[in-house]
Amino acid sequence: MGPEALSFLRSRHGVGDGSDLGRISNQQVFMSSLARQLVSGGTLGDPFKLYRLAKAAAANMRLSDTLDTQALLGIFQAVRTVGLSNMVFAQYPTGQDPDDVNRVVPNEYAAAQLNAALVADKPLTLSGTTGDGSESDPTGSATTPPSTPATGGATAPTTTTPPGGATSTVTLPPSVTGQTAAEKTCSRKLQ
Repeated sequence: MGPEALSFLRSRHGVGDGSDLGRISNQQVFMSSLARQLVSGGTLGDPFKLYRLAKAAAANMRLSDTLDTQALLGIFQAVRTVGLSNMVFAQYPTGQDPDDVNRVVPNEYAAAQLNAALVADKPLTLSGTTGDGSESDPTGSATTPPSTPATGGATAPTTTTPPGGATSTVTLPPSVTGQTAAEKTCSRKLQ
């Protein structure tokens, strides 16, 4: 199963438009599905399963000096309280390079909005599509409303402000694609 999952995550030639951006969407499909499985399977509430998961991750990754099994357990515990709809997988916003149709360049306006929200540690809400390599689950079992189509990113981000004045959520421009872990999506076949 491991080699098949790795092949799926690295594939770009059979997904979306065949680009690296399609592969990113494909990886978001996988990560959101993995998050849903961890939550629904009770893994995040079972300390023995969490320890085995952290130990397997530590044995199969090259970790920094400060990231060890105990740190991974702490991350898993924090994820347990986040909620699937608050796990947002966003693709860095890009547009076609005017000098080379085979390349992309950052969408500076949308990138600034995404970066500012991340630096401010604000929860994100997506208003764009799931991206080139994925689509809402065609079986109709999506757990959140489908995203609205992208409109090029000219819309300013909005924020939700609860009583008391503290900003709680940043709604990103439609050119920032992605999905939440609560959204059930699937990979789109090569177009």
